[in-house]
Amino acid sequence: MTRRRIKPIATPTPDAAPQADLPAASDIEDPNTRRSIVTGARADPATLVRFVVAPDGTVTPDLARRLPGRGVWVEAERARIEEAAARHHFKRAFSRAGVSGPIVVPDALADQIEDLLVRRAMDLLGLSRKAGEITTGFEKVREALLAGRVAVLLHASDARPDGKSKLDRTAAGIPRNEILTGAELSLALGRENVVHAALHPGRLSERFSAETRRLGGFRIQPCDNPRRTADDA
Repeated sequence: MTRRRIKPIATPTPDAAPQADLPAASDIEDPNTRRSIVTGARADPATLVRFVVAPDGTVTPDLARRLPGRGVWVEAERARIEEAAARHHFKRAFSRAGVSGPIVVPDALADQIEDLLVRRAMDLLGLSRKAGEITTGFEKVREALLAGRVAVLLHASDARPDGKSKLDRTAAGIPRNEILTGAELSLALGRENVVHAALHPGRLSERFSAETRRLGGFRIQPCDNPRRTADDA
């Protein structure tokens, strides 16, 4: 898969504490959810994307939900982000929140978010490798499955179906994740030809699953060019 190159986006300066997000009357009754500015539906923030306005007026995704400024929320779905941009939901929502000045929505905002989510997922895999909380290689993954040490089974999105099915038969009841390509898995884990991997139970596997659930709303289709590697043997 050809990776897009995106321009760096301006981010608000972190010298002020985050302000309260766009208020809603139901926040008092349900403080653990946020309202989408597109659909009006309320949802867990982990399933949404928060946006703030940078000093230059640029609408900026805040995937970690830590940037200062009034925030608005949209479902973590490509179609919803594109609708928010096309129908001027961002401009109206930030105006209601008291943000003054021009509001600029970047071109290809959904593509930017996809790339940022991929980076976050890869960073989490890198942390898992350093912490010894991930296993790679077909046979080692199979052994980890048999030993009950797997929280999430990872397949490259461009892995061959026969290699995946062999491990899937051993992974009954274990979540599968096929959102990243083999190239992305390999780069994140610092080794070549990573096709299958197994995340061990723990906080890192939980965070990876949460980030890739959001990423799933942006990736249109897995790669359809299966590769045969030694790990599939």
